[in-house]
Amino acid sequence: EKMRKIGRIPDYFCEYKFDTPFERELKQEVFKIVRRGREFGTPGYFFRALCYIALFFYLQYSWMRATSWSLAILYGVSMATIGLNVQHDANHGAASRKVWVNDILGFGADFIGGSKWIWMEKHWTHHA
Repeated sequence: EKMRKIGRIPDYFCEYKFDTPFERELKQEVFKIVRRGREFGTPGYFFRALCYIALFFYLQYSWMRATSWSLAILYGVSMATIGLNVQHDANHGAASRKVWVNDILGFGADFIGGSKWIWMEKHWTHHA
């Protein structure tokens, strides 16, 4: 599902052309690798996301009880797995067909000290 339209910019011109021969060829090549109907998160993706999130909270709890360099490194790695996997895919709208699931998982950026909204603004600029 596409994002909801929020406002209107009167002099905006979309540089991307939809339904071009290039786009059709690109999709055809992608669907040779990714089966149709599997474009979104699989049960394995959601299991990994749950494990990453559980690990993050377990390490956060452990950090409150005792600190160490090894725990700090593991805690940082758990934050990176959420940032590079869970919230990144969700904020691209790729985790689920349901927008609300992507929104919830996208707030993983806020768990690791960032902001979903700032990440989306900066990342969209990166892709533009």
